[in-house]
Amino acid sequence: MGNSRFASPEGDHVTLLNVFRAYQNAAQKKVWCHENFLHHRNLEYGSEVRQQLAALAERANLEKASCGTNTKQLRKAFLEGLYENLAELQRDQTYVTVSKCSLSCVCIISVLLYSSYCQFFNVILKIVLSSLFIIK
Repeated sequence: MGNSRFASPEGDHVTLLNVFRAYQNAAQKKVWCHENFLHHRNLEYGSEVRQQLAALAERANLEKASCGTNTKQLRKAFLEGLYENLAELQRDQTYVTVSKCSLSCVCIISVLLYSSYCQFFNVILKIVLSSLFIIK
């Protein structure tokens, strides 16, 4: 992986957050992108979307907050928001989607494929699913 310094064992979304934060902190953004094999245009578009979302949140009087380095709440939000994409690790080391019980797999470019964090993520998934069924 070319950008392994941004890789997070917590998953691809946290890895992308690490990339975005590093981009935001870079003084020379185009040079930084070139050095890290990233497309400046895509990250600039992400910055524009973030600004639009921040403006909408401000108009709605929502509190502005950041997870900082504690990504637990962020990961929980992703688990709840991307429910259709949740998959549970089976005994035979395959993944089955929770919502449709169809066979799935971890993408070959995912940081989770090379991480023991998948096991922990599977435990978190079971906790979240049990709490979702209790609430309903």
